[in-house]
Parts: sequence; structure tokens; C-alpha cells
Amino acid sequence: RLGALTLARIALAAAVLGAGALATRNRSFRIVGPFAFVAGLMALLTFTAGSHASANALPFGPMLSDFAHLLAAGMWLGGLLALAAWLWAGRGRKTDMDPNEIWTVLGRFSAVATASVAILLATGIANSLIRIETPSDWLDGAYGRVLLAKIALVAAMLGVAGLNRVLLRRRPDPRAAQRARRQVIAETALGLAVMVATATLTQTQPPLSASARETRDALSVFEGFASAGDLQIHALVSPNRVGVNQFTLHLSHNDKDRKSNV
Repeated sequence: RLGALTLARIALAAAVLGAGALATRNRSFRIVGPFAFVAGLMALLTFTAGSHASANALPFGPMLSDFAHLLAAGMWLGGLLALAAWLWAGRGRKTDMDPNEIWTVLGRFSAVATASVAILLATGIANSLIRIETPSDWLDGAYGRVLLAKIALVAAMLGVAGLNRVLLRRRPDPRAAQRARRQVIAETALGLAVMVATATLTQTQPPLSASARETRDALSVFEGFASAGDLQIHALVSPNRVGVNQFTLHLSHNDKDRKSNV
């Protein structure tokens, strides 16, 4: 299944890139734009289909939340990358970029980013509640610690985004435009770090649910029998996994009279 999803993702990504190249060359975005948008949504869906959310007993709700989370993240981070690239390219001009133009673009992106952040926060909380059931899950396992690091990075991004919104309330001038450029680039760098944390999360085993822990503990106890002459040995190893284990030996004669516990 993972291989099929990966191949589908590659094909859909190639379709999006091809549509983008065609639109750039022929200026036919209104024609190929909807096709690229649908192909991009389907590519995101392949990530959800192979995510931890799809492994739930009732996967529809978690998968829907995960898909909305990915879509909002793509709109925010993808827009940030495009915005940072545009502002960075403006540095090479012989004349400074028009502050009014920068303010217009930042204002439009701010509206999209605000909606994306609202969706990200709602779905992020929902996804965390699904996968993190107890307070100890945040610190005892790698998944919880990486998730905490991601939350810290997102909080830093929100702080920089808040500074950008405050800056937009000022009148546009060259100094403010320079500051906006630096803050957008800083927000983009934090966004790339969030992407690294997210990629790490997808490769990290989330904590087991309470019912899964009970099932694992019930099935993981090792039980074995052996004999040495007239002595019968009954061995138990619990929980029979990496870490601290308890070894119990019951010794008895053939008459079943237990002699001792070791």
C-alpha cells in the first residue's frame, strides 16, 4: 500500500509541476489552474491515506482532521515560501520595492494565513487528543517530545506572524518594508523547521492507546516449561520486551508439589 501511495504521489506532483510550467509558458492559468489544484489535493490525500490517522479503528474523522491540517499547513507554509522568494528577489532590484506594493501583498496573504492558522490550531488540537491520551505520553516517548518541539516552533511562527500583523497597521515606508522582509524570511525559516518536525512525526510511532496497552501486556508475557530430572521448571517473563522485565521461576517435583518461587 505504501508503495502504491508513493507512486501516486509522485505522478500527481509531476502533474502539478507540469501544469504550473504550462501556465507559466502560455499564461493559461485559468485553464490549467483548477486541474493543478485538484491534483494537489489528491497528492495531499495520499499523505493522509498513509498517515497514523488511517490506522485508527474508525479512521474517517481522524483522516478528515489530518487532511484539513495538511491543507491549512500547505496554504500557510506554501504561501510563506512564495512570499519570501518574492521579497528576496526584490533585493536585487536597482530601486527599492514599492512599500505600498509590499503592504498590499502582505495584507492579502495575512487574510489567507489567518484562516489557515485557525484551521491548523483546531485540527492540531484534535489530532493531539486522538494520539496523546495521558500526560506522561508527552514526555515518556519520542512522539510526544517531537510533537512538543513542533508546537514550540509553531508558537514561534505565530509570534513572528503577530509582529507582521502589527507592522501592517503602520503606514508603508522603506524602513518598515525592510523590517517586513526580515520578519517574513524568519517566519519562513521557522516554517521549514516545522516541516522537518512534521516529517519526523510521520516516521515516529505514536503512543499506544489504553486498550492497545492492555492487549499488548496480556499477550506479551512469555511462558515456558522445562524439566531437569524429576524437577519441573515453569518460567514467566513479563512484560517480555526491551527494558525492565520480571523473571519468575516455579520449581516443582513430578508430584506437582511446588517447592519454591525464585
